[in-house]
Amino acid sequence: MQKQNDSENQKTNESFLGISLEFPILLAYDKQLMQPGCVLLQVAYGGCQQAAHFFDPKKWLLAPTKDMKVYQVNSMKELQKIVLMSGAIRV
Repeated sequence: MQKQNDSENQKTNESFLGISLEFPILLAYDKQLMQPGCVLLQVAYGGCQQAAHFFDPKKWLLAPTKDMKVYQVNSMKELQKIVLMSGAIRV
């Protein structure tokens, strides 16, 4: 996971759990708490709202935090690693 970059990247489509995403995606995430923003925070931060569905909703942050930033996620494999690090059970 890397901090959001304005450079153009080649897009790839990948699916998991019936959700198709076009990578790279942006994810609003707090690295200190190791938790993602909820769907509404994803939208507010310009992140991918569908990506939030891979995380356990009990782990979603419902309000912004001082350490929440937008990160670029480049593949489904990378997203799955982030989900596992967050203690989710959906991957």
